[in-house]
Amino acid sequence: MLREVAVGEKDKLLTVLTHDLGVITVSAKGIRSVKNPNISSAQLFCYSNFVLYKKGDFYWLRESDLIENFYGLRSDIEKYALAAYICSIAEDFACVDEDIPIVERLVLNTLYAISNELADRKLIKAAFEMRVASVFGFMPDLFECSSCMGELNSKTVFDVMNGGVICEKCRQRFAADVYLIRDDSPDSYESLEPVIRFDITPDVLSALKYVVTAKGERLFSFKLEKESLEIFSEVCEKYLLHHLGRGFSTLDFYKSMTE
Repeated sequence: MLREVAVGEKDKLLTVLTHDLGVITVSAKGIRSVKNPNISSAQLFCYSNFVLYKKGDFYWLRESDLIENFYGLRSDIEKYALAAYICSIAEDFACVDEDIPIVERLVLNTLYAISNELADRKLIKAAFEMRVASVFGFMPDLFECSSCMGELNSKTVFDVMNGGVICEKCRQRFAADVYLIRDDSPDSYESLEPVIRFDITPDVLSALKYVVTAKGERLFSFKLEKESLEIFSEVCEKYLLHHLGRGFSTLDFYKSMTE
């Protein structure tokens, strides 16, 4: 379950990521009562089997069966905040029918990794951001220079806006770039945006390549030194938010917990 809103004294509206229907809203009557048999399986972040019935345009919860409650997410406010951010992204993305099972599995693997501390939280967050961006058509070109198509070396730049990496030769050629013209209109000077590029180390490039190609269950099975992890984390966050064209209040909340 991605999100919940209390209604009245005992009810909830649940935002649920389903395997077949994508993201739907479910009305759960009396779910906040301690006597309700579904109370433990209809909690935020829980992975459950739901039996629903549809009345008009709305889904209603008839019964549910808990599969995994990700209890560790409730033991730490930072874990809780990060999980909420992950679910916000999933709610945004899980709208294309053929990709719903992929997003579902990615979210479950990520919540499990956060709950059980399988890796550094910065690494988990960043790997999820880059992987979900890649799943939905924003996979960056990481295996050759996106400008000259040549080989890469140790002095590589990640170009957030164009979704690729730039070799040393092209890096020098673009060194003076400060702004990107977004269109050819006479007033294009009013639409200039700062170019977003990051110097990345070979291990950060390797981590990015790993994240976009790894099997789902192995997504978080790598490590980075502190300095490289900071770069990797910033690159992945900026990349996802830029290509989505929006921010998330849940991300702001998570950052308020960690900064």
